[in-house]
Amino acid sequence: DEKFVTEQAYMNPRFVEDMVREVALAFDRDDRVRAYEIEVENHESIHDHNAYAYLKREKV
Repeated sequence: DEKFVTEQAYMNPRFVEDMVREVALAFDRDDRVRAYEIEVENHESIHDHNAYAYLKREKV
């Protein structure tokens, strides 16, 4: 439901770099994941620019 999603986002704000970091930590803990790419873009409605974060990692 849209109201629930909006309220959750308001109560638990995240920057794009936070999102990338959290997903990367989960992938790093998972031995099945050997490599990954994470890309997050927030289409801003308030600012004249979008927020973007990207991470590519290969486990050794």
